[in-house]
Amino acid sequence: MARKDQERRKRGAITVKKRILAWVLLVGFVLLLLNILLFRFYLELSSIVYIIIIVAFLLTGGNMFRHDGKHDEINENDLSGTGQNDRCGSDDQKDCGKNPTDRKDNEM
Repeated sequence: MARKDQERRKRGAITVKKRILAWVLLVGFVLLLLNILLFRFYLELSSIVYIIIIVAFLLTGGNMFRHDGKHDEINENDLSGTGQNDRCGSDDQKDCGKNPTDRKDNEM
């Protein structure tokens, strides 16, 4: 049980670090745009950095920092510590990860 808690804390710490990095990159990008549009300090260098960012975004399809396409957030419905909610352990995998109100058996 302690190992599962330790893994959850580790995943939570990684998520917090990713969010902090995302905010820092966002603030830096906004400052870069403000510099290009208003301040014009080191305009040539700023323009080159902006072009590099645009090219990197286009080449990676916007997924530059995603490692496998999965989110590292902890699911509150996760009782088993596997990263899945309790419905995903059943034989019926078609509803795995969906909102319970979206399931077909809830239709009227």
